Amino acid sequence: MRLIYGAGGHGRVLLDTLRALGQEPDGFIDDGKAGQQVEGLLVHSGTILTEVDRLEVYHGIGYIQVRERIGEQLATLGIPSPTVIHPTAWVSPSATIGPGTVIYAGVVVNTGARVGQGVILNTGCVVEHDVGVGDWAHISPNATLGGAAQVGSRAWVGLGSTVLPRISVGEGAILGGGAVAVRDIEPGVVAVGVPARPL
Repeated sequence: MRLIYGAGGHGRVLLDTLRALGQEPDGFIDDGKAGQQVEGLLVHSGTILTEVDRLEVYHGIGYIQVRERIGEQLATLGIPSPTVIHPTAWVSPSATIGPGTVIYAGVVVNTGARVGQGVILNTGCVVEHDVGVGDWAHISPNATLGGAAQVGSRAWVGLGSTVLPRISVGEGAILGGGAVAVRDIEPGVVAVGVPARPL
């Protein structure tokens, strides 16, 4: 049985991606919507994780901390989380992609890039050559990571923002929408603007 964890916006976009791949999941998991139908699929409560054998669960939660917590729960239960790559995305054969990562429409992942587990590479973002993206990070739509840039675990690179080549965005940091990182962003910092500066 294959389920998407999260029946909100991100989960529904993931459903569209799976359907574009010709893969129809069996439903959603979302305690807040259990028993409802979303996009024609039944929403189950989280109790199904311990009630059904042979589950696969896709990460359909956009919020980083919740996605990581659910990922840890699935790992503890031995439930696999497949990687999903939209058919219109380009992923270099030399790139490495971790389990449970979702790569949406129009994404480019170039040679030598290393993407961790549970990452969201959202619509149209560019991950250039030799970039590193840590576990559970979120690269938002139309963001660009220049060559050899590094994004730490649980970091969030905002909509339409740019990380220049060889610049780092630290663990748990947030780079605001439209910002341009021209210097390293320290872990846990929120940085905005052009050039990006800590709030």
